[in-house]
Amino acid sequence: MIIPDLPPEEAQLLCRAASRADIAMVFFVAPTSTDQRIKSNAAVSSGFIYYVSVTGTTGVKQAVALSVVKQVRHIKRFTDKPVCVGFGISTPQQVKDIGRAADGVIVGSAIVKAIEQQKRSPDLVPAVCRYVSSLVKAIR
Repeated sequence: MIIPDLPPEEAQLLCRAASRADIAMVFFVAPTSTDQRIKSNAAVSSGFIYYVSVTGTTGVKQAVALSVVKQVRHIKRFTDKPVCVGFGISTPQQVKDIGRAADGVIVGSAIVKAIEQQKRSPDLVPAVCRYVSSLVKAIR
């Protein structure tokens, strides 16, 4: 379960309830996170660590991969949990570059945009599947 803007210090009751229901809790780490925040978020995350690759809002960004690999490696110094990267990822090259260090790559807004672009087309499902397939192929 991912609840944006829920700090781990305020999530104790929810984390216990999620654990009883066998639901993993996922917390964010950002480029601005201190080492102490990385440690605390990693300690309470029970699924994976979600690294927000850029500051600001979600959506397609042009250049995210350059510093992300370095930051993912830094985060992994504090945890053995998987580190997945999201926010601003939209191209196969970004997926490939980020996938060199991350355990997973999360693409959301770019898929929503692809759906929006095809929403009136009978080719909607095949077009979106081709796009997602291009992302998957890049990481294999």
